[in-house]
This record gives sequence, C-alpha cells and structure tokens, in this order.
Amino acid sequence: KVLYLVSQTILGLDLASKTGWAHSNGNGGVIDLRNKEKDWGRMAAKFHCEIKYIIETCPPDRIIAELPPNQLMGAARMILLGLHWQARGLAYEYSIPFSNVAVPTLKKWATGSGKADKKDMIRAACDLGWQQPLDDNHADAILICKWGEQCFQELDE
Repeated sequence: KVLYLVSQTILGLDLASKTGWAHSNGNGGVIDLRNKEKDWGRMAAKFHCEIKYIIETCPPDRIIAELPPNQLMGAARMILLGLHWQARGLAYEYSIPFSNVAVPTLKKWATGSGKADKKDMIRAACDLGWQQPLDDNHADAILICKWGEQCFQELDE
C-alpha cells in the first residue's frame, strides 16, 4: 500500500461587491458586482453567472469563502450574507465541498497577525510569488486559495 499526498484544487472567494477570486490553476481576478441602481438582484444574477462559468470552465475540488464577520451591519451585511448563501448554493448544485475561513484565521496564517490590515494582506499575497493581486479583494482570494491548498490535502491510495 502506497500513500500519495494529493493537493485539492481550490476556488478561493473573497465575497464583496467587488468579489476577489483565485483558482489553483493560476487564474483569478475580481468580479465587480456594483451597479448604478444598487440593485442587489442584479448583483446576485451577475455573481451567479460568473461563478457558474468559473466552476464549469475549471471545476475545483473545493470552494472556500471568507466567512462574513459577525459585526457587519446594514447593506454590507445583506450583500455578504447573500453572496455567501449563493456561493454555498452553487457548490451544492455542482456537488463541490464548501468551506469557510474566518478573517482572523486567514490573517494570522498569511501574516502572523490576526489583526493585519489590507496593505499587510496585499504584501503577503505578493510574497507568495504566484498571482499579482489586482486589489485587496483579489489578494484575499489568493491567500484563501493558498490557505485551502495547505489545509485541505487528501491521502490517496
């Protein structure tokens, strides 16, 4: 019996009105969901189409999203919770395991401090030498993806 360490392909999502995404295959970017009408339905429809396309183009073994912080209020809370449920729904639709990572956990993993700021997180993403982050949302998605690759490995026979 021989055991091999097999890494899972991860789709990392930093959910926001500008959603960052990064896939283990090296693709990534930012999905800008904002619209002049501030129509959350339009945001939801665009998010659904974009994430569905990413999943169908290169199916990941697991989807990991940053867990929306408990203290969020107002529109930000509604948007993040809505996107989180939608991402979970798409994972379910495609039978892809879905996991969360808490913001302080990701910050501590990436920088050594659970209180890192956006600049620290962008620097940590750049230091990986993998994808050049387009903004702080993409940087977080890169770090989520790499955190997931490290944390979710399978032993295969």
